[in-house]
Amino acid sequence: MEDYDRIRNDIEAVLPEFADYNQRIRHPGGFHLINAAAERRWMTPSGKANFITSKGLLERSLFSV
Repeated sequence: MEDYDRIRNDIEAVLPEFADYNQRIRHPGGFHLINAAAERRWMTPSGKANFITSKGLLERSLFSV
């Protein structure tokens, strides 16, 4: 836990919205990090999730025979 506190202190030093992060994260409802995808809000022109595959993944598929 101590190591994570130090990492969070560094984040707090760079991002002002993380002020008192270590204290707030330990209290229920004390810290909320918005995650649009978890709320099914896609920040794309179509408003839908976009998925892209790399050609290299298809060539070396785990399911190739």
